[in-house]
Amino acid sequence: MIANAATSIATARSSGLFRQTVALIVPELSTVGPADLDPWPGGTRQMSREAQPLIESMLKLVTGCDSVRSTMIDSESGAMQFVGEGETAAEDVCCFAFADIESFDTVRMLDEACGEDRLMVLINPQFNTAADFSLFARGKAKSYLGGGFLTDKFPYSFCLQEQAVRSEDCKIVYNAGVGWGAFALTDSTYEGMNMVDAGDAMALHEEAEARKPTYQWIEERLNEKLPDPIFIRKIKEAAEGRGPLSR
Repeated sequence: MIANAATSIATARSSGLFRQTVALIVPELSTVGPADLDPWPGGTRQMSREAQPLIESMLKLVTGCDSVRSTMIDSESGAMQFVGEGETAAEDVCCFAFADIESFDTVRMLDEACGEDRLMVLINPQFNTAADFSLFARGKAKSYLGGGFLTDKFPYSFCLQEQAVRSEDCKIVYNAGVGWGAFALTDSTYEGMNMVDAGDAMALHEEAEARKPTYQWIEERLNEKLPDPIFIRKIKEAAEGRGPLSR
């Protein structure tokens, strides 16, 4: 995931995209057990701490630098700033991870400070439209976002997200220069709420998509490729003496 993200960031920058959004999946802690309903009880603050070494590794791959400077912007939300220095100032990369509405002003200041020709990447931002803000801050957010989405101003260069559709475990992916894709994990195995085996990934389309797959788009293709919902498939497996429900 990190190597793919770094490649996509570099690809997008080479095409002239100096404002980017990256969506990463933060691996769950090994301490998460089957009885844990929430794998991240500490919220984004906990996720940020676990994501830090991943982000630093990614920036090292993008810039070729040996070390990355990190600064905690908001200890409550875990919003962090990262700077990877390239061979020249123009090759520096500034990242802001887990930006939320409380750190919105910092995002705007960094955007201005980076200038048009220096790369700035938002990682797992926690807002996307002015509607996510309070009534009093909405005007300022709307002005900055131009009335659109954050991902209009900071388009995706890489995306790996999880989404449950029709009780199926799905992943949405994007790589700069390739396009969007969606996959369903058809034989996932769980212990309690936690996936212990992802099973097989089934592509939901033949060619890359130009737009991010929506819930409805994924559901329609699941209905085409997997007419039976997952619980029906499990019952059929059990009747045939296969699967975890068989005895």
